[in-house]
Amino acid sequence: MKDLIRELQRLSSKKEVKGSDHLRTTLGLDSMKLIELVVFFSEEWGIDLGEKAAEGHPVNTVSDLEKIISENS
Repeated sequence: MKDLIRELQRLSSKKEVKGSDHLRTTLGLDSMKLIELVVFFSEEWGIDLGEKAAEGHPVNTVSDLEKIISENS
């Protein structure tokens, strides 16, 4: 999960990222940053976040992303 936190810190320019942080409102990720995150997920873990969202998985918070990684590792 360290890679995820590091990437979210880079994308958001925030030093501290918590599980409850919302990707858009708390971390301030705009559409372009979210696309970068989708690409990162695909490259790092082979996970398609768009597909996960379409399957009904929430992808709003850092904890949501951590859960998706855990379920697909």
